[in-house]
Amino acid sequence: MNELNFLFLEEFKNLEKICGEIYEVSTGGVTEYINDMKNVSIREYKDIPNWKEDLNDLKRVRHIRNRLAHEQGAFDEITCKQDDIDWIKMFHDRLSRQSDPMAMLNKKKSSEERVDFSWKKVVLAVVLFAVLTVIGNMIIAYSLS
Repeated sequence: MNELNFLFLEEFKNLEKICGEIYEVSTGGVTEYINDMKNVSIREYKDIPNWKEDLNDLKRVRHIRNRLAHEQGAFDEITCKQDDIDWIKMFHDRLSRQSDPMAMLNKKKSSEERVDFSWKKVVLAVVLFAVLTVIGNMIIAYSLS
């Protein structure tokens, strides 16, 4: 048995667990995360650093995991590297700190919604002021006639 493959699978299980907790699923959490990333338009993710790289790395490590789990004899071959294990650990840490791509996207959307809401409040105040001014002028004109 290849020691790196064993370590890789253990780290992937940890990644699968945290993604499963995020998506409230018992299996397929990493796939859910990947699918969410794939469904985001470039306009939405263009300001998120390393979006494409993270998506590609997630697909790559999932593919390695699937090979190890499903291909005959794959576990005895050298199929992963220490860099793969290190990347999974790093991504798991980013998920824990909410500095992963989807968390960053959600923070960005939340911030944009707050700004949008603020502008709506300003527009509403201006419109309300204009309406009250018109009504006030009408009252004054009526009382003078």
